[in-house]
Amino acid sequence: MPSILVVDDANFIRTMLRRGLEKVGFQVEEAASGWEAEELLELKNGAIDLVICDISMPGQDGIATLRNLKRDYPEMPVIMLTAYPNKDNVIQCAKIGIAGFLVKPLDIKKVRAKICEFLKVELSEVGSSSSAEEEE
Repeated sequence: MPSILVVDDANFIRTMLRRGLEKVGFQVEEAASGWEAEELLELKNGAIDLVICDISMPGQDGIATLRNLKRDYPEMPVIMLTAYPNKDNVIQCAKIGIAGFLVKPLDIKKVRAKICEFLKVELSEVGSSSSAEEEE
């Protein structure tokens, strides 16, 4: 079962992503800050398949977090989240190395599809889910 780390200072975003991803079989970890994400990854020896990270967070922002994650885990795919996409952030993240961008408000089905695309798995391979669970 693929594992996802959701990094966002907004609890409601972390909760929404956790519920939507666990519903179809992903294992989800949460971090409320970039520092917390880095500590969690260190404790897990980098055993996370993909990171979803918000750009705008207090303290260490998502771009600094991305830079640190790519330094320590260069092969780990990172999808960045933002409510306010701007060209400079996109360019900066692309130079560091991202798997993609998602713009808030989030559509959980699009999030799932993006994750499956980068992990090269089908939703049916992730976990067992009924068609009723897919309806939202």
